[in-house]
Amino acid sequence: MDRNYISKKQNLPESIELLAAMRQVYNQAKVIRRIRLTITILFPILSVLSTQFFSNEVFFIFFSSIWLILNQTIVQKYEKNQIEHAAKIQESLDVNLFNVEWNEILIGDRPSHEDVLTLSKKFKGDKEKLKDWYQGLESKNHFENVLLAQRTNIVWDKKLRKFYSGLLMFGLIFFLIIILSISFFVDFSFRVFTISLLVPSLPLLLHLFQVATAHKQRYESLARIESKITKEEIEKVSNPMESTIAKNCRQYQDYIYQKRCDINIIPNSVYWIKRNAYDRVAQSVNKKISDYP
Repeated sequence: MDRNYISKKQNLPESIELLAAMRQVYNQAKVIRRIRLTITILFPILSVLSTQFFSNEVFFIFFSSIWLILNQTIVQKYEKNQIEHAAKIQESLDVNLFNVEWNEILIGDRPSHEDVLTLSKKFKGDKEKLKDWYQGLESKNHFENVLLAQRTNIVWDKKLRKFYSGLLMFGLIFFLIIILSISFFVDFSFRVFTISLLVPSLPLLLHLFQVATAHKQRYESLARIESKITKEEIEKVSNPMESTIAKNCRQYQDYIYQKRCDINIIPNSVYWIKRNAYDRVAQSVNKKISDYP
């Protein structure tokens, strides 16, 4: 198979359509997430204002409790469905590029062409930025390039998760400091503090803690898998039969797909802050690993 198979095929119109459709669905999921987070942040703010000016804290206790239940069930379930849809579209791209089998047992049916085309047309971003999705794949063996691309997916995800987890933990500590400072300066009684500020803040505190912990667990899991796709492991690919290689690549791909279905996705703002730097590193590392006799 052509050593440049992935590099060429990833920039064909059908590949760009898949990437655009994938980005569109992820964007839809992120809109839901922003709405969830905005509502969650507003409850403690409005509760403090209500206590100070209207003495109607019971209203916010009731609705923050209702929101906590809805947020943890119906809203998050819909958001996760969107994420799984996007992961399935991205899996379709990878399967096409890597020339590995589609795992119907794990993933289900492939996305329809009509669905992909419709979503791709809705995408408002710059499609030029979707080109060269995998960079630095210069090995002479196709499946070595597949392993390099899979390693790039894993390393990219690990770095983003680690960075974002740190941001969330900082946000959690900062928010707790704000809550305690408000209680101190406003001179709330314990009852008023609990009813008007702590209880309405629980959805946000729970959100920050759960998401930060989930990202930490995920980047630790990714680091363990990354350690298995070493330069030495990639160099061994040219020795066994291609059917064995494809099977190993499919196993790595199953892991990548399952991780992509995680509801805890990275915001676009964080993604774009880190993209150029991570792309440069990935390109350099992939070229270095590819460059052996």
